[in-house]
Amino acid sequence: FPQGYPQVLYAGNDGGIFKSEDGGARWRSLNQGLCITQFEYLAQHPETDAWLLGGTQDNGTLRYEGGEAWFQVDVGDGGECATNDDAPYHVYHCYQWMTLMGSSTGGDWNSWTNVLDPDPSKQNSNNMLFYVPMEVCGDLVVTAGKTVFVSRGAGTAFHELPLPEDAGLITAIWLAGSSQFL
Repeated sequence: FPQGYPQVLYAGNDGGIFKSEDGGARWRSLNQGLCITQFEYLAQHPETDAWLLGGTQDNGTLRYEGGEAWFQVDVGDGGECATNDDAPYHVYHCYQWMTLMGSSTGGDWNSWTNVLDPDPSKQNSNNMLFYVPMEVCGDLVVTAGKTVFVSRGAGTAFHELPLPEDAGLITAIWLAGSSQFL
């Protein structure tokens, strides 16, 4: 607290520096062009290089539309991102612990809906990575921790495929051309 101003707070994090003048009820960015973020995941529109979706951990999920700026399309932990090549504006991104969000509008702000949020009792570091792997091939959506979750309906319903107890955590998924094996 600055002396004599007990309601003024400053917070610094990997997204920059922010100020609150009302004890933390509202925050204002002091970054003014300070661009510091680290993209951990990217997905590209299959028909244009002027559209990308990126997960930036604590700085949310951002979208590039061909200009100088990236637009924040969701807050929180921005994890893995993916695009349905058959319907390119049907996109996905993950938060931590396998919370999978989907949008049918290319990820516009407030367009995200929760498509997979497994039993909270399963959401811990023993059952999955902080950012789980995810792959999308057309309407096939696959993500995994100690088990595999598969949707053949663009994330409308998932089936859990258990693995042997000693299989360990799945750290990567690769879909090879056809969904016939799932």
